[in-house]
Amino acid sequence: MAKRPLKLQFRIPPYEPPRNEWREKIHRAATERLGGVVYEATDRLEIAVGLYFKLGA
Repeated sequence: MAKRPLKLQFRIPPYEPPRNEWREKIHRAATERLGGVVYEATDRLEIAVGLYFKLGA
């Protein structure tokens, strides 16, 4: 039996106020990349976050 896809990778949009609209953009970005990924209540979650900074900022 093949493993089901569990990896979801997407880039969080840059912060722009108001905060709630920015959070909605994050949700949209995640759901657009979701594809066939389905999580169950028993799945263990690991989150890896990469931070990108502009030089000289």
